[in-house]
Amino acid sequence: MSTKRWRFTLRCRTSRCGGALKHFSLRWQLKAKNLSRAENPDQTQRDFVNILISRAEGIYDLAERSDLWQTG
Repeated sequence: MSTKRWRFTLRCRTSRCGGALKHFSLRWQLKAKNLSRAENPDQTQRDFVNILISRAEGIYDLAERSDLWQTG
């Protein structure tokens, strides 16, 4: 079985292309913070907090990668 690697290049009209991704990243970070403050969170809640943090960090990293964004 061969593994294909996809490369996406997103075109946008402004220099702030990653803004939407950063917005979602911040929202997920805030949601994770609020959920982690709950009294006696169960394992499912802790797992969800970890998923939110992981995904938020991942999409923020994508937003910061200038090689993905072409302005023009």
